[in-house]
Amino acid sequence: MYGGNGDNTHYSTLAQITPANVRGLKLAWRYDTRDEFPGSEMQANPVVIDGVLYATSPRLRVFALNAATGKELWSFDPTLGKPSTQRFRHRGVTVSGDRVYFTHRNWLWSLDRMTGMRS
Repeated sequence: MYGGNGDNTHYSTLAQITPANVRGLKLAWRYDTRDEFPGSEMQANPVVIDGVLYATSPRLRVFALNAATGKELWSFDPTLGKPSTQRFRHRGVTVSGDRVYFTHRNWLWSLDRMTGMRS
């Protein structure tokens, strides 16, 4: 829910990017998850908090990136490197306090937001 009003029709008041300058935008960085496979997909929006981007890869590995540079800060693989034989539907991560939550199959995982260590 964005904006806190019940109808979710809140727009950003930021003015740095405008219709007049949007054509001048350039790619700042790129991150390769290194784990795509035929038929894989990503359907989750990343979450950015305090300059850190949290997201999941096609094989449901969770990672944290410096949102300004794209540098990987940590990565967690709930399969411990086992190859994926099928495609998964996944909706990403949820961040609350110092925890990053995500599901893998029928498990709910909780990771430390700063280190990616499970608990």
